Amino acid sequence: MSEKRGCALTGHRNITAALERGLESRLLDLIEELAQEGIEVFYTGGARGFDALAALCVLRVRSRLGVRLCVCVPFEKQDRRYEGADKDLYHTILNDADEVVYVSESYGKNVYHKRNRYMVDRSEVCVAFLESDSGGTAYTVAYAERKGKRIINLADELSDTL
Repeated sequence: MSEKRGCALTGHRNITAALERGLESRLLDLIEELAQEGIEVFYTGGARGFDALAALCVLRVRSRLGVRLCVCVPFEKQDRRYEGADKDLYHTILNDADEVVYVSESYGKNVYHKRNRYMVDRSEVCVAFLESDSGGTAYTVAYAERKGKRIINLADELSDTL
């Protein structure tokens, strides 16, 4: 069986409501564009913010576009500090995903980096919402660049419109 063509989705946890609306619209369009280019699997990290929004966008269009959602969770109890709506949304996304991969059994040093490398290593495109030169999203984009992956930074596209 041949390897599926993939796209890693990565971004910041904290995004404003106004920004979320612009991101959602652009993500839906971009997922469709990438599906037309042959991308079959979208990988997201299962965190709050951009990861959740990206996962919901993939779920919204997957049957129409024939794409799959793989949620790559850094460790089994990632949601231990989530509360209320965040916890409910997290479990809804995991339940609706085509595949859930637990990259590590428990929390430990570098589990988030390990998760991010897992997503990038299985992808040819990295779609990011990166506004900062530090943190997990910056690490993931830098790793994707070192691996020669195509990078699409939605923060660059949306900065003019928001």
